[in-house]
Amino acid sequence: MADEHGNQVPWLLFARKHQVSSSHGYQVPQTSLARAADVAKVLADYHVENVVLNACLSAYNHTGPTTNLAHIFLESGIQNVSAMWFYVHWQTVATYLDAFYNELLIKGTDFHLAAQRGRDAIQQNPTSRTGRPYQDFFLCVNYSRDIRRPGAIQREPSPTPSAHSAGSSTSNASMKSFMSGVWRPSTPRLSDSFLIGDEPIMRLKLHLLELEYKLMTFRVVYASDLRRAGSDLHATIEKMVGMWLNTNLIDDVFYYKAKDFAKRKLLTDTVSYREKRTRASNGGYLQLLFPRPVRALRQTLHIIRDVDSVVDPGWQADDVDNQRSEERRFQVQEGLQRFAQRLHKEGHSYLLFIGSQDAQWWRTYLQHLNGEWWLHMPWNFTVHSRYTRDVKLRAEKRKQNPRTTG
Repeated sequence: MADEHGNQVPWLLFARKHQVSSSHGYQVPQTSLARAADVAKVLADYHVENVVLNACLSAYNHTGPTTNLAHIFLESGIQNVSAMWFYVHWQTVATYLDAFYNELLIKGTDFHLAAQRGRDAIQQNPTSRTGRPYQDFFLCVNYSRDIRRPGAIQREPSPTPSAHSAGSSTSNASMKSFMSGVWRPSTPRLSDSFLIGDEPIMRLKLHLLELEYKLMTFRVVYASDLRRAGSDLHATIEKMVGMWLNTNLIDDVFYYKAKDFAKRKLLTDTVSYREKRTRASNGGYLQLLFPRPVRALRQTLHIIRDVDSVVDPGWQADDVDNQRSEERRFQVQEGLQRFAQRLHKEGHSYLLFIGSQDAQWWRTYLQHLNGEWWLHMPWNFTVHSRYTRDVKLRAEKRKQNPRTTG
């Protein structure tokens, strides 16, 4: 994300403690942003020696070393940093950190030896989804900083993919930074995931991360652009879908129109989709690292279009049209509720509506689906700043165009 000078620098997003309101339901927690370099400086000033970046892509060079979180913490004076190369399943992280912290904090084991114990735990404990051991080629990367002997520093290498697959082109070599005397691995390129397809590389901004967070948390999301000119919501969703398919978050994407949910099969209670997208058989980016197919973290994403006019058709001059619209609205609402209930119960799919209404409209017509509303509008530095900005713009326009009374 760009700083006040327009330079791309890493930021850390902290969630504040929040209370769940019984009257308004779940509220997305308030957050605060801090520049990664500022956080690193505070930790170094307090002589913190070890830092664990429990975040996907925390060891990824987005545009160079200046956007690598681990590199920034080392340059600030942190002695040891543990970070991640790519997207990591939460179960893998939990297994790793449980063993790592037990060794480091309870037994007092050396940082890098504790990290090795964490890797051993990953390989010894099979995943509950596939029954096969985890593989950590993309999981943990350990960095060291030794001011006294910078030339002798080497990180403990992860098992290379080539050890398991001779056809793999991924390298696990390391190179030395002349600025800090730190050995760091050559980072896998995210663009490798798009070599076979023509999907563009997306740089996720905060409001897009908010969409992904809400989708993974609530499973049902209504995405809106509030009819803003130039928002291009449909194009943004398609780019996100391409990224989710390439990173194995989902296997398949099914597209519907809202009126399709009034045409259900009475016996099977299924809805026929209009379009379908499927992740590449090569497994996207992760398949570059694994010799066997990589399973997606979730199964399907269902995208429903044209929902606004169906569940809120309004009133026409013709009574027959009004009755027909009302009957269809009732059938669609009933079909959507059954569909959402089944999705929540199965717990392996997502539902995304594409519309243009505000949060109040969502609460009136679709809140019973137990989902969340999302706005397609880039954040500034806080969520509230975009509201403040819009209020100021409207106030300035009113000043420029004063009303006259006669």
